[in-house]
Amino acid sequence: MKKILVLLLILALAESNFGQQIPPASKITKDQYLRKSKNQKTTAWILLGSGTLIIAGGIIGFSESTLDKADQYGWIMIAGVVLDLASIPFFILSGKNKKRANAITANFQFERGMPNIQRGLALNYYPAISMKIQLR
Repeated sequence: MKKILVLLLILALAESNFGQQIPPASKITKDQYLRKSKNQKTTAWILLGSGTLIIAGGIIGFSESTLDKADQYGWIMIAGVVLDLASIPFFILSGKNKKRANAITANFQFERGMPNIQRGLALNYYPAISMKIQLR
């Protein structure tokens, strides 16, 4: 029995060692995040605007209609509300992608520092490159 358990353990370990590697996720640049954010915001505004116009059309038609067509205008208003609600995730995703784009920054600046040979109290400026990448 012990031999069978040891053999199964060895087979399980060997199987996990010979699996394929997952390729790393592609690196998305700041411009790609900004373009994606802009497209999502445009989509959200189109959905919100068209939904609001459909609601307004449904209200106008509902107020001027007879009882037999009132149900049709009610369904039109519901469709407008659905379009308005569908725009909310696009606004949220647009904001998240804009935050991701702003999290990737690179700066070139001059930092103040003490010289290697101290003969006085003067500070020297050294060029510095900084890069900030948010990991989340």
